[in-house]
Amino acid sequence: MSLRSKLFALTYDRQMAKVEKTTLRALRESLLAEAGGDVLEIGGGTGANLPFYRQEAGSLTITEPEPAMLRRLERCAREQAPRAKILRAPAEDLPFEDGTFDTVVSTMVLCGVSDHVEHLTMPKAPSFVSPLIVGSATAPVGSVRPNAQFARQGLA
Repeated sequence: MSLRSKLFALTYDRQMAKVEKTTLRALRESLLAEAGGDVLEIGGGTGANLPFYRQEAGSLTITEPEPAMLRRLERCAREQAPRAKILRAPAEDLPFEDGTFDTVVSTMVLCGVSDHVEHLTMPKAPSFVSPLIVGSATAPVGSVRPNAQFARQGLA
């Protein structure tokens, strides 16, 4: 783990605080109101989405590939979503069987996936989930496009 990734994880929430308060918080809240059933979040970061998952939803599994972010996510999940299952896994190599999830959530992540078009439109992705939530819209898997509002703000 590099010094850069440790510093990034340590300062991420502080760096994002203003945009989180003015813009992202409301977008996360409306986006995650749609998440139901067994949910997979790809790239959970420091856990910014955790307060917005509905309690009545099924299981919540969150992946994060970066060890420093993963540690912060685990601490946050212990407090806000103790039933969540947290795994270290990159979006490019998710360890799930067909039909495992009802919903997949990805926010502020696709810029860090090496080839998101290939990995989210290849046959593997549609096999483990039916709806896919990216940005602030729900789309059928295989038709992933950045949300226009996020794209205008440079967040897609």
